[in-house]
Amino acid sequence: MEFTSIKNKSEIVLKGVTVEIERHDSVIRAITLTDADGNVLKINHGDYSGLKVMVPTKPKQVEKFAVKGNLLGINVNEQFDDKFEAEQRVNEINRKFDTDVAVQPVMVDEDVPF
Repeated sequence: MEFTSIKNKSEIVLKGVTVEIERHDSVIRAITLTDADGNVLKINHGDYSGLKVMVPTKPKQVEKFAVKGNLLGINVNEQFDDKFEAEQRVNEINRKFDTDVAVQPVMVDEDVPF
């Protein structure tokens, strides 16, 4: 099979795949391929690093705290960054009502608002 250089992303024909071409000073530096399921593959050429084939990294996970339970037939689901604040909220609710509200640790992506 022979290959030829492309000048335009319209010359790339892959079913279910979108293509983005990143240029610097008219030189192709990276190509990003995304399939129909959202999977991404990036092929990057650096001045000193050569050719790299990369996939997205998984986001860093951090522990947050959810106050969950049932309060007078209403589902409670409040989120807190700090365990102490979540425990204070549970104590506040439990002082006023007989509930099953409790603190539950949850792991969330670091860059996603909780």
